[in-house]
Amino acid sequence: MIEDPVERYVVRTRVFEQAFGASRTVSIDKLPTLMLTVAATIADALDEEPREPVLLNYLGVAVYELGALDTAER
Repeated sequence: MIEDPVERYVVRTRVFEQAFGASRTVSIDKLPTLMLTVAATIADALDEEPREPVLLNYLGVAVYELGALDTAER
């Protein structure tokens, strides 16, 4: 685990951005699994700072991609 919180944040956001980028190339049948994994991982990251706006936005994007529009809005 990365000890420095700023470095950990930077690495996490890069990983999430890579996952979102991969969503453009993954087969349609694997997209839900990818987005579910991304959403769960972001939710875990939000345990440290539940009000972090970028991660909250990323979680909304992942949930939107899963088709949960009402949840994504919240």
